[in-house]
Amino acid sequence: MADFDKYKNFINMYKSKQDSMVSDFKSYRYFLTDQKPEGYVRLLPANSEMPFIPFAVHKIEQDGKYKYFLCPKKTAFLMNEDPEQHECPICDNIIKLNNKDIEKQFAPKNRVLFYVLDILALSEGDKEPKAFSLASNMAMELVDLINYNFELLDIEKGKVVKILMIRDNRGFPRYTFEITNKAVDLNTIADLEMTIENNIITYPFGLEDVYPVATTEDVLTIPELNPAETILNKEAVPDKEDNIAGFNEWLNGI
Repeated sequence: MADFDKYKNFINMYKSKQDSMVSDFKSYRYFLTDQKPEGYVRLLPANSEMPFIPFAVHKIEQDGKYKYFLCPKKTAFLMNEDPEQHECPICDNIIKLNNKDIEKQFAPKNRVLFYVLDILALSEGDKEPKAFSLASNMAMELVDLINYNFELLDIEKGKVVKILMIRDNRGFPRYTFEITNKAVDLNTIADLEMTIENNIITYPFGLEDVYPVATTEDVLTIPELNPAETILNKEAVPDKEDNIAGFNEWLNGI
């Protein structure tokens, strides 16, 4: 059986950071669709320490389409690690530009990734775990459900959760979560596309497989983040080291 005390400690740490989190970022990786608004899943623990993965992404609009890049720095902050031990080319350019409008436009947005097993897909032979990603403000109901029902993550006794997607009057998706009476023992399912050993699951994909980190080349394709395109007086651009204190304050406040 998993050590649920570690999960509770992690959730307490995560929720303690919510006061400094502001996110109006909407869910875009729809686990459900308008044609399939109802789903049934087994929630899976991310690892032995975390029931889910908090992270942050930069949302970039190019040619009328959106790209999403993982922000290692803000993700580290959300995981209670040192952001300065991680590199993010987009954040580095934001620091150099020292432009409040750019900071606001490209600030990393908080999200939560849950590993789930789609019970309906499982009945059709699809045994691959899925990534269910939500904006942090929409994820809190599911976080609280887990916080009061850690047995949902138990490999043997975890119960199925019903997820219903409902669109609000602006067309944005909202989700409701309900625990059902059906339990699914993962050990009884043959040939799952993940490995279970000592109550720890190893997944075929990680966070960076779902949301890649931007490369320097990616940043060069974003006009607003290219100093040659954005700033006329290049001599006014501060060095990263000169502005690092302000950046850390900005990072902790979004």
